[in-house]
Amino acid sequence: MPGMNDDYEYDAEGDVKMAMPQPIFEVTRAPSLKIWSQSAISTFLRERRQYEGKVAEQCRVTGEVQGAVTRSVRSTVEPRVLEYVAHYILKKDIESVSDDMLLAEMKRKVGVMMYDRVPDVTLLFSRELRMDLSEVDVEARIANYFMTFGRLVEDNGLAGMLGRGPAVGEEGRQRMKLRCKLLLSNVTPEMLKIDLSWLVELTHREAKVSDLALHDLMIERATRQQQYHLMQSEMKQNSAPRVKDLATAGGKAQQRPAKPQSKPPSSNGGNRSSGEQRKPPRDECLICKGPHWARDCPTASAEQKAEVAKNLRERKGR
Repeated sequence: MPGMNDDYEYDAEGDVKMAMPQPIFEVTRAPSLKIWSQSAISTFLRERRQYEGKVAEQCRVTGEVQGAVTRSVRSTVEPRVLEYVAHYILKKDIESVSDDMLLAEMKRKVGVMMYDRVPDVTLLFSRELRMDLSEVDVEARIANYFMTFGRLVEDNGLAGMLGRGPAVGEEGRQRMKLRCKLLLSNVTPEMLKIDLSWLVELTHREAKVSDLALHDLMIERATRQQQYHLMQSEMKQNSAPRVKDLATAGGKAQQRPAKPQSKPPSSNGGNRSSGEQRKPPRDECLICKGPHWARDCPTASAEQKAEVAKNLRERKGR
């Protein structure tokens, strides 16, 4: 109680003043394994690593013992699954099954290929592995590409064939060589893949067996190509208004009325207009009796017009 002889300080409401603020953490839930399948175990192990990392971070702040607050693997496995693994796979009583036994069996299962069948890894990765070109950040794009590759390796039990690790010995060298080959063969765009292939073949041969070297080289070349692409896009945008202005000017020029061309003077009328030369006759049309010349009659046929012209010539010749 406040006022008693103690070493605590109290605020106006009688609460003890904390020497340091109490850390606040979100509830960290351990992942659970409900199905004994390769994909489910791969997901469980991945989430288990994240869970243990969060607990370790909290314990560094609070001073708690990590082993005392971390849930065991055994307690996060569904009872039916645990009973099956203990009886049929480990052939032991449930009480004698430890976390190390369960983890060893899980890693064995995800580390081997399903049905001991060698899959067509080229087809698998060409179908599932994609580089997200909509991501403008080059490092984020390549990071997501490599993480997707790692997830496909884990989910399909290909860690023994394509897992990370140093290229030690002939087996390790072949493993890393195939890993780097698949990483390189699915790069997009095609221009970047061709550029990387030439460099790996001629000047950066260490990238054939080192995914670290390939990763750094990929970021370097992709960044350069991205810079060139952005520069080219800006140049196109800047030149677009000029093209638009030229097109507008051309349209206005086409809309201007053309100057009337001067007609040559008529041979039999001097400067008289065509309207003055084609005045209607005093008499009616000789064919339809309309107010026009017979040769301009809209209803007469060519034979009728020729007949009228012939009669007129005969009259003039008399």
